[in-house]
Amino acid sequence: MAFQKYKNRPCLGTPTANGYVWKTYEEIGRNVRGLARAWKSMIPEQMIHVGITSLNRTEWMITDFTCALLNYVSVGLHTTYTDEELIAVVINAQLKMIVCDNTMVNAIIRVLPQIPSVTTLILMENATIPPINNCAVYNLYDLANDPKFADIDIGDLKTRLNPTFTLMYTSGSTGTPKGVIVTEKIFTDDTGHPLYVHPLVNVSYIPLSHSTDRMRIWESLLNGGRVGFANYNHKNWNEHETIKKDTFIDSFSTSTNGVEELLNDVKKLKPTIFVAPPRIWNGMYNIYQNHISHNKANLIPNPEEMAKQQIKEILGDRLVHTATGGSPTSPLIMDWITATFPGAAFAESYGCTECGGITMNGSVMDNVKVELVDHIDLGFSNNDKPNPRGELRVFSTTVSPGYFNNPESTQAAFKEGWFYTGDICEMVDGKVKVLGRVKTYEHMPNGNVYSPTKLEQIYEVHQIIDQICVTHTEKSVLIGIVSVNLKGLHEWLNQRNVKEAQFSELGNYERDILEEIEKIGNDAGLLSHEIPKKLIFTEELWTPNNYLTVSFKLIRSKVIKAFKSEIQKIS
Repeated sequence: MAFQKYKNRPCLGTPTANGYVWKTYEEIGRNVRGLARAWKSMIPEQMIHVGITSLNRTEWMITDFTCALLNYVSVGLHTTYTDEELIAVVINAQLKMIVCDNTMVNAIIRVLPQIPSVTTLILMENATIPPINNCAVYNLYDLANDPKFADIDIGDLKTRLNPTFTLMYTSGSTGTPKGVIVTEKIFTDDTGHPLYVHPLVNVSYIPLSHSTDRMRIWESLLNGGRVGFANYNHKNWNEHETIKKDTFIDSFSTSTNGVEELLNDVKKLKPTIFVAPPRIWNGMYNIYQNHISHNKANLIPNPEEMAKQQIKEILGDRLVHTATGGSPTSPLIMDWITATFPGAAFAESYGCTECGGITMNGSVMDNVKVELVDHIDLGFSNNDKPNPRGELRVFSTTVSPGYFNNPESTQAAFKEGWFYTGDICEMVDGKVKVLGRVKTYEHMPNGNVYSPTKLEQIYEVHQIIDQICVTHTEKSVLIGIVSVNLKGLHEWLNQRNVKEAQFSELGNYERDILEEIEKIGNDAGLLSHEIPKKLIFTEELWTPNNYLTVSFKLIRSKVIKAFKSEIQKIS
């Protein structure tokens, strides 16, 4: 096992004010084996399901490794689930035990009366909690280090009785969360690749209840690398963005998407691989733009080149791989990434939990077969010119058997070995181009069809836009609901010699902003009906506490409902 092979190497790291504190492979392995012995003694059943919920940290992975060792099924629970969603997932997943940190312990205790199957709660850190009926409470490290379990036999580590390795639940943004079944074979196929990077230093901040960072941690450690956890406070984003810090990043604008704290940790780590969803790259790009403005204002020579160097210093001088994925990334942002980090290989990945990786830089991955299925109702078919379009379906060795304890959803998405992604795609010169989600395509009353997700990714690069929700009126007028970047707006107004303006006066400049948005749309090759004709502005920050999911995706229905009256006023 890796814990023995690389025992003296740094394994998992925690950020501090002065850098990272590391646990070695040997220390992690000792904690895993100690916890496994304790669980084996405490729990007579085999193959139980264990929930894990916390911010990204060492103990999350110790729990995950322990589950793998004991043939238990690990189940990541999103930290931003509502009580109703949390209860639904725990019941659906048939959890017996939950392991959590102090950010989640109160939520778990609150719903315990509704989830009687959970009889064991394990805390990742010390906490003062009230007495709990019918549920035993333990500290993770107390169990792992308790000598009374030292002689417990944890069995043959090579024999896995349960083909299900883990369940990965969706965020619940479009309905009741669904648990994707990931078998041991699928998991090992996804994480068993050799990585020829030395030193191999990865950063983890994307919630471990999703597949992205969790898979990369396993992959990194199987290759003897190290992974440092970083702070990206997705639960309290509003507070995170408004805290003023005397750090190496000058926050000239709030359009940085709250990435300052994350990048402070990344700078200490100096990773060789950096993977981020579009929202993080967009935030970094806006920091870059803010540096340019700052450099110009201070008459610094070559302001653009100096800003590029300032961004490169954040990620460090060891970077050899960068990547984006999770949702479509603007071509402008991808061009900026490759120009800013020319010495690092760049990849735009596309895949999903249900079937693993599908494409890399648009090219279909080895051992993956894809086909397009006609969607005549949306106006897409294999006969479209100049390129075929339709819903992408995938056949590969990493396609999941289905959704756990959910036959109806399984039958709808998994058919004869194929997984229907729900993504409308176009085949361009043999490459897959994602156009949008089937369920998010909207029909205007006049018959036009558009993808809000696609348009939002394109328009979000505008200086005053922090987030944008694209929708239409009853009269087929395309509109954008804009969460305004107030400091970016201030700079935008300064560039037009407007020194002081109230937010309430923003409507006076709507025509100017629309002209710039139209140029962005035209540069992206959009059709006329895909360019907004009206805008609604709001000062409210959109966070996972109101309009975003835990994975930072927009919950469009909530935004549209909140601004229903303003939408109805537009003719």
